[in-house]
Amino acid sequence: MSGPVLVVENAGILEITLEAPATRNALSNEMLDAVGQALHDVDRGLSGVVIAGAGSVFSAGADFRALKGNESDVLYDARVSEVVVAIMQCPVPVVAAVEGPCMGAAADLALACDFRILSSDSFMEIPAARLGIIYNPSTIRRMQGRYRDDALRRLFLLGERVSAPDAVSMGLATQSVPAGTALEAARLLIASRGG
Repeated sequence: MSGPVLVVENAGILEITLEAPATRNALSNEMLDAVGQALHDVDRGLSGVVIAGAGSVFSAGADFRALKGNESDVLYDARVSEVVVAIMQCPVPVVAAVEGPCMGAAADLALACDFRILSSDSFMEIPAARLGIIYNPSTIRRMQGRYRDDALRRLFLLGERVSAPDAVSMGLATQSVPAGTALEAARLLIASRGG
């Protein structure tokens, strides 16, 4: 599959790559649909799935061209939620390989994964509160069962930019690796579980 998302099977690992460099891999409706479809089609015989961003950016978050500032934005939130559910229900482990910025809705996707490998120069940020945007309440409720309250407050209330080392110490990331090696580290993590 090509387009805004590249889906390739490599040595028993399904690699889903966000490929929209002109928008810093911002999550358009088309991209969300393609990621969701790839996850729904996962073969149980695979060792795992890696979600990555092309180039030096995981994703800038929501593609604001998909948002209208009215009630139709609820449909965008629903699309993000559908992909989150697909990640969480995937029959094999899902690893986010994060290089560079991982923002807003993209952080939502990464935090739904079983593991998150962040490069040393990457960060997570959910700037909704700083921008005066109400973040999907169901997302916050879902994350409350998975992550520490102080970490969620820093992300959602303060809109803090959380560096890779801080994300690890806060329990938001599995590990931090040298810049440019997140994808390889994600492949190794999946391979280490013995297929």
